[in-house]
Amino acid sequence: MIELLKNNKNNLFKNNYNPFKNIFNDYKADNSSNYPTIIKTLKPYKLLNENEIKDFILKNLDIIQLINEVTELLKKYYPYYNYCMEFNIDSEIEEFNQIVIYVQVPNDLFNEEWGKLKSINKKIRNLKLYNDDIKQFLSIDLW
Repeated sequence: MIELLKNNKNNLFKNNYNPFKNIFNDYKADNSSNYPTIIKTLKPYKLLNENEIKDFILKNLDIIQLINEVTELLKKYYPYYNYCMEFNIDSEIEEFNQIVIYVQVPNDLFNEEWGKLKSINKKIRNLKLYNDDIKQFLSIDLW
């Protein structure tokens, strides 16, 4: 790999050359075309267990639309807070596995911000998606 970098050092920043572009973090090549979309979708979030989140999204690609819609709601209702994402595994029932988005709010504002969360959840329930069943795989919580 070092030889590859040495041999191509003049090209590293030309035409967006990237010697690692074919490496897909151990994901199957047939899913690699979805990777840029997933990266863009996850950009606003601190990922607590990144590989598990990406694996889950690759298995449930319809969730990308939902995450994008939720991200817009979060920016509207919680524009000044940080967002984290975690994949929660249910060890007994795989159908209960889900992604949880946490909004990091100060302790002294927790109760006040809780009301906004109810509004967001109502809006999520009313979203019209390509696959409405995907809503069961995402939840939002305050942290």
